[in-house]
Amino acid sequence: MLAAKRAGIRRVILPEQNRSDVAEIPTDLLKGLELEYVGTIDEALTHTLARSG
Repeated sequence: MLAAKRAGIRRVILPEQNRSDVAEIPTDLLKGLELEYVGTIDEALTHTLARSG
């Protein structure tokens, strides 16, 4: 999360299994980040390859 934030990345895609781990991250670090959880690689690809706009 810290690396994403420092790089100016606003949207982070995470495995659903890591959802509980995010609770351990300080909330101030999560501010400004949009977290999306996926269960499969197909879902991850859909989110990353989707055109915005």
